[in-house]
Amino acid sequence: MCTHLFHLHSLISDCFATLCDCDPINLAAAFLPAISTLGSIIIYPWIYPVNENIYSYSKKHGMLKTLTMQPAFVALPFVLFVVLPISNQTVRLDWSEVTLGVFFVDTVEYWRHRLEHSVPYLYRNAHKEHHMQRPMTTLEGFRNDQADLLLPLIPFTAYVLFANVSFVETMVLASMAIIATYADHTLTGDAEYDRTKFHNVHHTSGWNRNFQQPFFSYWDELCGTLAPWSSEKWCPFIP
Repeated sequence: MCTHLFHLHSLISDCFATLCDCDPINLAAAFLPAISTLGSIIIYPWIYPVNENIYSYSKKHGMLKTLTMQPAFVALPFVLFVVLPISNQTVRLDWSEVTLGVFFVDTVEYWRHRLEHSVPYLYRNAHKEHHMQRPMTTLEGFRNDQADLLLPLIPFTAYVLFANVSFVETMVLASMAIIATYADHTLTGDAEYDRTKFHNVHHTSGWNRNFQQPFFSYWDELCGTLAPWSSEKWCPFIP
């Protein structure tokens, strides 16, 4: 027992020693996804009050559930103790790398999302929970089964390991993806616009259409899964 505790203490000490050796900019960048999450779940419902705000939602469901439903908060230890140590820690922000990352995220998410709708077992065990929200709303943008939260970590970790991307660029990309996902799930209160809103169509009248997330819609256009009655997704950060 004491041996196990000693090893655990050594592991924790090594982790914190690694963090202490990091450049402060990288350390600060690790918190960008959590900050993006907090900003999104507060600001979007404030601008578009048709969406339930964090105060009323937490009163009904509890603050703990409200916060743990947001993966950027839950994944912060993983980011600090796994992603940061294995990342390229060169302090760099090259927007061409971020742009390539946008294409990577949209590609992986389109095919993962489409697969989850095509395979009944995956839908039941990984994605069904997400489609139970009625109506679609900001705070439930990441309401998912645990499997649906864990599966994206596989391509994400592979991307960090094999792409020519710095930790800062990875965190900027993750933050952009988070903001765009919340924007996707935010209703505006304009009934006609919301009826044709790209991702709301997927949640309502086009369950097997409009799979691409979180940025653009070119995969749906190329693969014939774009709902013709949905509006264009012209800016991923504006609902």
